[in-house]
Amino acid sequence: MSQEQRLSRPEAREMGTALLRQERPLAAHAVALGLLRADPRDFTALMILARAEAELGRFEKSQLAAQRAWRAAQSDDEHFAAAYTLSQALSAQERYGAAQWWLRRAGQASDKPRLERAAAAQFKRVRAANPTTTRLAFSIKPSSNINGGPTSNTLTVGGITFVNPAAVPLSGVEYSSAFTLRHQLTRATPDGAPRVHVGFSVDDRRYSLSSEAKRNVPTAKASDYAFTEVEVFGGLTFPNTTGSARTTVELTIGHNWYGHDPLSEYARLDLGRDWAIGAGRLTGLEVSYEDQRRHDNSARSSETLGLSGYWRMPVADKGDLTLSMAVEDVTSVSSAIAHESLLAAVSFAPTFEVWGTESRFSLTFVGREYDRPRYGASARSDRKLVAGAEFTFSELEFLEFAPSLGINYARTQSNVSLFDSREFGLSLGVRSTF
Repeated sequence: MSQEQRLSRPEAREMGTALLRQERPLAAHAVALGLLRADPRDFTALMILARAEAELGRFEKSQLAAQRAWRAAQSDDEHFAAAYTLSQALSAQERYGAAQWWLRRAGQASDKPRLERAAAAQFKRVRAANPTTTRLAFSIKPSSNINGGPTSNTLTVGGITFVNPAAVPLSGVEYSSAFTLRHQLTRATPDGAPRVHVGFSVDDRRYSLSSEAKRNVPTAKASDYAFTEVEVFGGLTFPNTTGSARTTVELTIGHNWYGHDPLSEYARLDLGRDWAIGAGRLTGLEVSYEDQRRHDNSARSSETLGLSGYWRMPVADKGDLTLSMAVEDVTSVSSAIAHESLLAAVSFAPTFEVWGTESRFSLTFVGREYDRPRYGASARSDRKLVAGAEFTFSELEFLEFAPSLGINYARTQSNVSLFDSREFGLSLGVRSTF
């Protein structure tokens, strides 16, 4: 317009918003600056400025405006809008980690399901674009048997019975922490070119013994059961052009310690294939080979060849059911190590709440047949059943992290009493709800 037009602040805010809808970011930018000259903490003006700067491709300035809007916000909805817009500006600068952090703050700011779903969906998009992913986990697990002690501390070989007073279950608490960093060196392309990734992980478990365990076995030390494992890995992913399947090849090199002493080092090669077969169903197969060299006893070094597969499917809109199976053949000079094993597992994650929580239930069977006799005339044969449940208290979440409670029961039956055991444990941890 050729003539000057004077607007009230509410009218200017409406005009700035309308100009953005009309894809006129320069004009909206001018209106926002006018409003901010009158009031530098005008939330609506700051949001108009942030969006206009983003549409003009000036994402650093958009970020600064959104940060000012966050500080000026006075309601939950305003905090959500500022944090969401700030995450978009950061993502456009490929600062994906910071963008994910602000999306968590956006989800925390609002308790409206519609806005929480929008933050969660955007979080998934940013995570998919982020070439670097991290996983950090902590848990505290009280257990009736931290050392895997047998239910009976007697062993009969050749008619002679041996008693080991220290071979008993020791109750206590396990403190575990794990960290994984994975970086994608190449990005996804429409022609389905291979993607290269590298990474490393650390898994650490420490223990404390209960007063009862210390009384039963005064010589036992919690540090004797500490376990630490470090891995470096790298691999290739070959997606097909439709995105419905992928082939993965990964090489892992690891080293671990038990009781603070070197236990073993190993190299493992995994080759896998996954398919999405429609209607929310997934399936996959994997072949693996591992060469392990023991430091405590070289005779216990081994080679393992494994084959595994899974099938995941929705069940009548009630949840996701996963069936999995694995077989392994372990060869070794030591009769205590060489064996064949079979694993079969089923897990169910309901889509509905159980006792006000998100939950997952699992049941696992493991059978092992050892190659050669060691503790008598017959070779060792084990049967293990593990039942578990995990509950996530989403109502107690903070920044989209929620406390979780795990319940676990394991029972191992063996024809060698030294390996017959049972364990009941609880685990307390924190997990992401995004």
